[in-house]
Amino acid sequence: MRIEDILEKYERASTLHGTEPVKAPLLRDLEAQKHSTNRVYGIFFAVVCLVTLISVSAVVVDLISDHKSRILLLSAAGVPIPFMLNFMRRAAAQWSQLTLLITLVSHSDEKAIQSLISKLLASKTIGFTV
Repeated sequence: MRIEDILEKYERASTLHGTEPVKAPLLRDLEAQKHSTNRVYGIFFAVVCLVTLISVSAVVVDLISDHKSRILLLSAAGVPIPFMLNFMRRAAAQWSQLTLLITLVSHSDEKAIQSLISKLLASKTIGFTV
């Protein structure tokens, strides 16, 4: 789920501000999204590190044993790495946005939260995707 989707879920009309509190469920959803983003980032980080470690060790073994067959295979295995790094960059940006939103929401009252949600959803210059 995107941050924008979470905010749209909790956007309320000004007449419903006092009747439907959104602070607690909004914080739960933002925290859940943050933990999900952390897990995905961790998985991609582990995969990138593992591929790097395997590649470097295989290249060293190939250079020592004077075989060049695995180097071509390893270079092909490195093709998805830039895509994974780009996704990791996006996940880190989303994690930062979620941390900021969690801090703002946890220190605000219901009216301020709704004002923040309305301004964030109305602004196209902020952008939730990097």
